[in-house]
Amino acid sequence: MFFQKKKIALHGISLLIIITVDQVTKLIVVDSLSPGESKTLIQGFLKITHVRNPGAAFGLFSGTSWLVYPFSIGIIVLTLAMFVILRSELSDASISGLILIFSGALGNTIDRIFRGKVIDFLDLGWWPVFNIADVSIVAGVIILFVWALRRRFSGERS
Repeated sequence: MFFQKKKIALHGISLLIIITVDQVTKLIVVDSLSPGESKTLIQGFLKITHVRNPGAAFGLFSGTSWLVYPFSIGIIVLTLAMFVILRSELSDASISGLILIFSGALGNTIDRIFRGKVIDFLDLGWWPVFNIADVSIVAGVIILFVWALRRRFSGERS
């Protein structure tokens, strides 16, 4: 029981760290750069570009913010439901994946609620501008995908 409580605490701390890093980095960008302004961080590799994204990931559905809000809330609710419904079948890796997705979705939803748009700033030059929450969501989806494949092909139950 002690180890179970310790794991729950670590997962909660992970969630708070991801959301905090996401929100603090966005705040720094908003306070440091005007929308559209860029600063080179690593020449030829990474710029910090202040983008206000009214749509979903990578600027998709930018003209349909009315659709993005319920979708974002739906992802948060679905992730929580997966925790509850599948809790006995989840491995540490799958829990980590769900926490990453939940944290990222919550980070971007906080932006939508309080700023009206999501703040993106990581600019590789060859990919749409994104943020820490987006990285978290993508990493979580990859982890869950690998977990599901392993379960499917190995016959594992957790």
